[in-house]
Amino acid sequence: MRRALEEIVARAKERHERLEREHAASNFLNTLYEDGLCAKSDTIYQMIKWLFNAQERSQFVYIETAFNMADTTRLAPEYLIGLLRATFIERSMIPGWIKFLERVEREFRDRERKDIDELLQGLR
Repeated sequence: MRRALEEIVARAKERHERLEREHAASNFLNTLYEDGLCAKSDTIYQMIKWLFNAQERSQFVYIETAFNMADTTRLAPEYLIGLLRATFIERSMIPGWIKFLERVEREFRDRERKDIDELLQGLR
């Protein structure tokens, strides 16, 4: 009985933590989405701050969650590149980093960008 109760508590805690991560990532992404495809310097600063704070606290799972939830079609190119460049050093701690890079590259192709190699220089 005690073990079953401990398992229920552990599952509830995991669910709570997952919902907390999803909420934080959603709020973060909504800030970026508000600008549409036209980046703003203040939002870039907020984005970098959020990413660096998460890395400083070793909350890589928050970044992973944001990458998984991100709708690349709604993000300005500066945000897409900023997300990758600000996390590049810690990419090995973010399992979905390469997948996000591939999604960003695909998005740039869909937008018919001619400067993809320059934008992603050093990231591949």
